[in-house]
Amino acid sequence: MTRERLFGKAALLKRWAKRFGLMAAAVLVTLMALSIYRARRIPALEPWHEPLAGEFTRWKVSGDYAFEDYLALEDRLFARLQEEIGRWKEQELLHPLHRFGGHDGMLVSGGIDWNRTVVLEPESPRAAAVLVHGLSDSPYSLRAAAEIFRDMECYVLCLRLPGHGVQPGGLLNTHWKDWQAALRLAVSHAREEAGAETPLFLGGYSMGGALAVDYAATAISGEDGLKPDGVLLFSPALGVTPMAFMADWHRALSWIPAFEKNRWQDIGFEYDPYKYNSFTKNAAYQIYRLTKEVEMGLRALEKKGRIGELPPLLTFQSNVDSTVSAPAVARLHARLRNPESELVLFDMNQYSAVREFLRGGGRAWDALKGGGEWSSRRTLLTNRSPASREVVAQTWRGGEASPVAEETGLSWPAEVFSLSHVALPFRMDDPVYGDPGLVDERNVSVLTLGNLSLRGERDLFLVPMSTLMRLRHNPFFPYIEQRLRSAVNRRLEGEVGGDAEIEDAR
Repeated sequence: MTRERLFGKAALLKRWAKRFGLMAAAVLVTLMALSIYRARRIPALEPWHEPLAGEFTRWKVSGDYAFEDYLALEDRLFARLQEEIGRWKEQELLHPLHRFGGHDGMLVSGGIDWNRTVVLEPESPRAAAVLVHGLSDSPYSLRAAAEIFRDMECYVLCLRLPGHGVQPGGLLNTHWKDWQAALRLAVSHAREEAGAETPLFLGGYSMGGALAVDYAATAISGEDGLKPDGVLLFSPALGVTPMAFMADWHRALSWIPAFEKNRWQDIGFEYDPYKYNSFTKNAAYQIYRLTKEVEMGLRALEKKGRIGELPPLLTFQSNVDSTVSAPAVARLHARLRNPESELVLFDMNQYSAVREFLRGGGRAWDALKGGGEWSSRRTLLTNRSPASREVVAQTWRGGEASPVAEETGLSWPAEVFSLSHVALPFRMDDPVYGDPGLVDERNVSVLTLGNLSLRGERDLFLVPMSTLMRLRHNPFFPYIEQRLRSAVNRRLEGEVGGDAEIEDAR
């Protein structure tokens, strides 16, 4: 090759390198400009948006690390939080209805703070149940399920996952593997407390549901873990928006002090006592990573021909869910080979007087109707007819193409068009998220969030109206309780059988 050609190629590479450099600089400048613009439009960061120091991580687990150590660490976190709250009050940073400012007046049932890990223990446990909340939530989101398990003489452990229940900044640095490690500790502890020979139930809501499925799949694979005898899922996060993988890109700029707001997807007014209203981009990325981990685990079981070894899954899911993918939940159940598993799907309100106000029908509903390779049961709760608000349960067994309809005794309340992701695990009379007309006056909190009806001009309120309109309790929870009690009771009595169980529930 001649010297001229070598110099020509070098000059060409130099020109392209310069172009790529200019393009990269342009992209960086654009990102910085967008970050500055966004920072001017969102609220200022407060002290509770700072990272949380001293939280549990998977690196803390060693051969002698026990769940008691996890609880001791939690005690230190909440003691430090109380000190911080005192300082924030002195600085007049807290609104009376703030998560921290008004929390003294919020419901603390029976002396229990449901932002922390909660244990409900009968005198003689017949089983162990470990329940896991969702992303940005607290153990309170599974309080109703926990009380059902306790009433059935189960040792119940509602785990507070790392980064949750304390302050929103706790989600800045937490990792999905930290949640995995905490769940393993909790399951081992609960089984030890209830007795090695007792059944083990695992339950999860949203992200907690994904962790429960991940744990069950890992236990089958022979890795560290005890195989559950049954799994309860509320709106499991098995699929999230594909754009979540981009959430981690904020790190290119957010390490710079002037761009620290870039770590946050939302900065909200913290009025909810048991759920963060501010949301980090790291949290969005971690749930995306977790869903990919769950899918990898399921595919590994399928490849080995062992997916039929998954314990029975009883899943409750709304056909309308803006947080997780309902079709992804339906696809999971279509893959199962356990006839004791069941997907219960809550349809949107099909009453003709309101149906014209609604969009679409929901793709998860379409998956239920076909026969094909389904091995597990599937049930749709829907209107008896377009002329009725009464709800019936239509159940398909296995690959059957036609359902059997059964009465539920339930109806759609007036002005309720569908369930929501945040409504599914809560009773109608929940003291914080329930309908104020149904809540015992002795248990009403300072602010009942389940049925706020605010009127005024647009952009007046600190909380978006779309958030306030979201249903926060489940009018069909009695059906969930009936099905849960039936499934647990049959497992405790040792009477496991596909069709017999559903007949009991009726």
